[in-house]
Amino acid sequence: MWRLDEHALVVEPFGPLTRARRDEITAEGERMLRVMHPDTSYGIRFGAVRQ
Repeated sequence: MWRLDEHALVVEPFGPLTRARRDEITAEGERMLRVMHPDTSYGIRFGAVRQ
């Protein structure tokens, strides 16, 4: 699950991620943010899915 927080894109995976998969998701998030918010700087962080 992805959600845009005030200063970060928060990725909440539904299961554990390998380092390679985490890197892929980070790269995808960076591309998405450059297109959707080109003039804004956001961090990318990982969290747990909230229930």
